[in-house]
Amino acid sequence: MIRVDWRVARSAADADRVQADVLPDAIAAASGAGSRRVAVSSRLADVRRHGVAAVTRLPAGPLTFRGQGVVVPTQDLKRALQERGRGLAAQVVVLPFPAPEPLYDWDDTRAVVDVNERYHLEARPRVLAAADWERGQGLTRLLPLVRDVLHREGELVLLGALPHRERIAPLVAHLGLSEHVVLLPRVSPREAAGLLHGADVLVQAEDDGYPYWLGWAAAAGLPAVALDTPAAREASGHAALVVEATRVEAFPAAVTEALTNVNVRERQIARGRTASAPARLSHVANQWARFLEPAIG
Repeated sequence: MIRVDWRVARSAADADRVQADVLPDAIAAASGAGSRRVAVSSRLADVRRHGVAAVTRLPAGPLTFRGQGVVVPTQDLKRALQERGRGLAAQVVVLPFPAPEPLYDWDDTRAVVDVNERYHLEARPRVLAAADWERGQGLTRLLPLVRDVLHREGELVLLGALPHRERIAPLVAHLGLSEHVVLLPRVSPREAAGLLHGADVLVQAEDDGYPYWLGWAAAAGLPAVALDTPAAREASGHAALVVEATRVEAFPAAVTEALTNVNVRERQIARGRTASAPARLSHVANQWARFLEPAIG
């Protein structure tokens, strides 16, 4: 059994924290008998001997690495990382960002009912939104959706935004949208599955490190709209409708298309489900176990 000590930096992206939550136990379960320990860090710097770095975004500072390998979730991030540290070319490995098993249970209505009751979700259409709530840039693209797309009848659910309530709530109230905007805390994998299976579309409103919610939406069979970045295309399995960064005013039209165009929705769902298959947590955990074996030999 491989026991993983997964360390995240103080400034870790939300995606790094999610990996730290879901992967260690899954890797231990996938690695079989015995008991060996290995350290994984979400930072490239300060990786100790026999350590492995797992990154979901490029570090802001100079690139340093002193471990056994670097794991990234996309080919695009691998290329960018190798350009910054050419000596890492043979050490950078792409392993998919894990999608929890409940996401693939498309008929689990109990999870949908539970999450609707817990967070008092009632209105339709329901748009889930993922963004970096500390920066707040995504809000300028999201809040107009309530007026222009949902027509003040549906719900805009801000994933993981509750810790930033003091800053977001006054703006929402000022715009008269309090009855239509819901701020959620970080949620468990099962809650995430219930939210994704019970929603109508997911919107990734800005470039926020690795957009894992797009991958999870693909696994759950939920259509999505995203700011056009290589990571967004890769995470969604090239299924999401994308909006160019220079044309953010096109977000409402793209979300409307994803909500109302049956052919577009069916293509997104089929393509996303196919592309997300390798990201299933049990499969990714097996890949991690094989990758870590040489590091702890």
